[in-house]
Amino acid sequence: MMWKYLKKYKKLFFTSIFFLLLVDISQLIIPTVIGKTINQLKLSPTPTLFFRSGLIIVLLGIVIFVLRHFWRASLMKMAMRIETDLREKMYERLLSLSQHFYGKWETGDIMARATNDLNAVRMMFSFGVVAFFDMIVLGSAALIFMLHISPKLTLISIIPLPFLSLLVFYFEKKIHLTFKAVQEKFSSLTTFVQEIFSGIFVIKAFNREKGSEERFDNINMDYLNQNLKLAKLQAIFEPLMIFIVALGTLLVLYFGGIAVIEHRMKIGDLVAFFSYLGILSWPMMALGFAVNIYQRGTASLKRVEEIADMEPDIKNEKDAIKDADFSNAEIELKNVSFNYKNGVKILKNVNLKIKSGEKIAILGRIGAGKSTLIKLIMRFLDSDEGQILINGINIKKYDIETLRRFFSYVSQEPFLFSMSIRDNIAFFNPNISFDKIKEAAEIADMSAQIEDMPKKYDTMLGERGVNLSGGQKQRLTIARAVLKDAPVFIFDDAFSSVDTDTEDKILKNISNKLSQKTIIFIAHRISTIKDVDYIYVLDEGEIVESGTHSELIDRKGLYFDIYERQKLEEKLAKE
Repeated sequence: MMWKYLKKYKKLFFTSIFFLLLVDISQLIIPTVIGKTINQLKLSPTPTLFFRSGLIIVLLGIVIFVLRHFWRASLMKMAMRIETDLREKMYERLLSLSQHFYGKWETGDIMARATNDLNAVRMMFSFGVVAFFDMIVLGSAALIFMLHISPKLTLISIIPLPFLSLLVFYFEKKIHLTFKAVQEKFSSLTTFVQEIFSGIFVIKAFNREKGSEERFDNINMDYLNQNLKLAKLQAIFEPLMIFIVALGTLLVLYFGGIAVIEHRMKIGDLVAFFSYLGILSWPMMALGFAVNIYQRGTASLKRVEEIADMEPDIKNEKDAIKDADFSNAEIELKNVSFNYKNGVKILKNVNLKIKSGEKIAILGRIGAGKSTLIKLIMRFLDSDEGQILINGINIKKYDIETLRRFFSYVSQEPFLFSMSIRDNIAFFNPNISFDKIKEAAEIADMSAQIEDMPKKYDTMLGERGVNLSGGQKQRLTIARAVLKDAPVFIFDDAFSSVDTDTEDKILKNISNKLSQKTIIFIAHRISTIKDVDYIYVLDEGEIVESGTHSELIDRKGLYFDIYERQKLEEKLAKE
């Protein structure tokens, strides 16, 4: 699992391993120097002996210091690049996934994977690698030196090792599952907090601060309790490991002390042996550290890969068309049906044709499937049955980016980014001239209000344009679509937050500016669409009527009923 990420940065990986190996070798020399110095004390206890030995140890310490800097720098650089690659891969995949994904996954969960989980992955590729390497290299080398000094004492010192293996085997799975549960609780916490701050005004309006605080406390306590479970496991696992290692030290002290007393072993060799046992103790404890980090890292890596390796359900076909001319394009839907994987059809055998330059409208009650139809045309979703054609070619054969350049889209829920008004309008092309930005704002009847703001077009917007009214947000999204100036404009209930006078001004501006464009209106208000070339009435996923405004009024069907009801509502509102 790890090597597929390590191999991209194998130069950094092997460089860090090389420096780490040199550090380990330097560490292994020091006990030998100390042991030989102590053994020579009986023969020639001179200041020169201490000076020479001390100088060697100081030089080795300097070497360790310098080399440790290099392996840490190389290893952390590698780990951070792997983390960055995973974050970029995850982000790119998130951009390619369809509405089905975002309808199922919570924002907080996605954010937790992109932050907390990736931190655990970075730890695995940095200090996890060090612990694993030291466990093998430093442990094996220390064992060889110990065998060279006293094979019998070495065998005695490793008696506790089988118990250590059993301990690691027992706790490994428990730590993995518990840490995975911790990350899931963190996702729930992140999701809740993100939702609360997004809906803060609703919470205040309904005086639900206390209720929200109680819900947060419950979720926060669940997260705390799961972390405590993990902490308890570690609080048992790590001290037990230290205890088992200490048993080995105790055995060496007893049997090694007897060997020195009986003159079967030199005291310098016993000191050196203890030093190597101390060095061996770290790899033995590093085993627990490595297991802990590895289990955390692999649990998090699986959660990240779950998104990063997800196959998008909306993707380009092989040899997708990239150089399409949509300047005189005709859109046609043939027997199009769709459901949101719940068995209930949102659209049923929809057939319609939109000629180039034609202004059409799709009208219907809430939930009739109007917005879904638009999402299918723009390939935010793929139809279950039937075909959607542009110039006689199935839209699935077009490159997705090429296809979406064909549309200027205003969604029914206006979304603005936390940047300036200028940047929001020029979102499609940040390098476009300021004159065109102003022209788009004028068409959307927003220029006068922008000019009244202190910083005008450089006014910074809060999250989702929180410092603007609903109508202002909607008009800015209209300006953004106008500036894109695509062959086809789609207004998905884009005038619901503006009054009828403002709507009339915008529609008049649009008709002048976009006279040669194909325009699709999704609307509830008939006043928005009565002057279009053709109207389709959608009801329960089916087109039940179509024609011009006057033709549909004469038929006295569903369109007529909606028209009469809206006239009555307007009359009552005036009274």
